[in-house]
Amino acid sequence: EGDRVAAGQPLALVGLSGETTFPHLHFDVRQGDSAVDPFVGPNQAQSCGIGERPLWSPEVLAQLAYAAPLITNIGFASAAPEKEDVRRGWHQQDNLSAASPALVLFAEANWLSAGDQVTFRLRGPDGAVLVERAMSLERDQQRWFGFAGARRPAERWPPGRYQGEVVVEQAVPSDSGPALAQRSIELR
Repeated sequence: EGDRVAAGQPLALVGLSGETTFPHLHFDVRQGDSAVDPFVGPNQAQSCGIGERPLWSPEVLAQLAYAAPLITNIGFASAAPEKEDVRRGWHQQDNLSAASPALVLFAEANWLSAGDQVTFRLRGPDGAVLVERAMSLERDQQRWFGFAGARRPAERWPPGRYQGEVVVEQAVPSDSGPALAQRSIELR
């Protein structure tokens, strides 16, 4: 804190520490006591996006282009999970009781935009689709959490492998084409 830095000077290494779900680095830029968004620049009237005078050089700004959606966490639960419980690691299991009241597929993703579509698909041991739920996001979200599931169909879930899939499709393709994020998981 308080150190002066020069353009191009390394500040830190990016790593995975603490209770994080993906490698990243937290830092902020300040002028006096005020935070300055380096993408917006000194004119803070704009709340997000690239401002008229960003602090990044054009070369650095080109390397910090929009990142495609990233699914950082996926799993199963026996009931609708709370996102904080998922982040604590309470639902990291690869099997559930046949008597579980429900089978719920959850996911966390980063860098989602308004209009992006998230689809949850859950298949039973026979390959039949038990759940297919698609939703469009109403607003941009840096970190998003969602889930979809089914209630137990009878006294017990049929034995076998259950497969879950989460797909994120970008509403607005980037210059490199449509971005798609997809992750799958199996449950016994």
